Amino acid sequence: MGATSGPLAPSRRLRAEAALLFTTFLWATTSVTGRWLVGESYSVHLSEWLILAVRFTIASALVLAWYPSSCRVRGHGGEWRISAWLGLLLGATFLTQLFGQRTIEATRSHFLTNLSVIIVPMMQVLILRRRPGRGALIGVALAMAGLVLLTDPLRGRVVAGDGWTLVAAFAYSAYIIELQRLGGRVELPRLLLGQFALIGLVCWAMALSTGSLRALPEVTPSIWLLLLYLGVLCTFGATWLHNRFQRDTTPTRTALIFVSGPVMTFLLAWALLGETLGLGQLLGAGLILGAILVTELL
Repeated sequence: MGATSGPLAPSRRLRAEAALLFTTFLWATTSVTGRWLVGESYSVHLSEWLILAVRFTIASALVLAWYPSSCRVRGHGGEWRISAWLGLLLGATFLTQLFGQRTIEATRSHFLTNLSVIIVPMMQVLILRRRPGRGALIGVALAMAGLVLLTDPLRGRVVAGDGWTLVAAFAYSAYIIELQRLGGRVELPRLLLGQFALIGLVCWAMALSTGSLRALPEVTPSIWLLLLYLGVLCTFGATWLHNRFQRDTTPTRTALIFVSGPVMTFLLAWALLGETLGLGQLLGAGLILGAILVTELL
């Protein structure tokens, strides 16, 4: 099945975009879950490498349990190459974002990562030779204004973490475009397994080289539950939804949906962690949600 090339039935597109919105919600919960994980694991000193290695190992095991034949190599070389390429882009996104978060605050990271909302339309024109519609372009402008108000990215000086996070934004933009272009050529279980296994192996190797594996025997049941949630829902579940449903909409609309992630993160932090939202943040959140609505109406 190839990438979307013609007009889609509205019901099919809306179903896909609802699935992508739920994907965004799952990813937003990782911010709250991550803070709980840091609190629970402070004395254990879990590294980012080890956390990602466990997440992607759980996700790989779920793919193999769901579709055991997805690990076959013979006769599927082209599919594995596509999966590995997408895995490189997705892994680069995760890792550069983590490197960036070591020196910049979460709100700044949200802003820089979500610059994909303007990078994707440009890549869509250059690579897919497809211009975004008027509604999508208006939505991009509203989303960018809302993102600035929500995250206040101009605070503080420019540091190395800004550069790493910009790389994450470009890597994820390329992932969205290449998933649209190539994802339909690969059977979904193999598409997922290739990405999960590649990222997991790299993270296990880095965890081993940095001595992070020493923390494994000290992991408590509560930490394992959090890691299980991240692996099952936020890695396997969210990536399955993204890879399955993006083909039924456009890259630009996908990026616009994903830019609602910071809104969901702020709302979850308000509801579960007691954090407060200022007037500017509320206005920014409203603009981002309005941007998504505009793309549906125009």
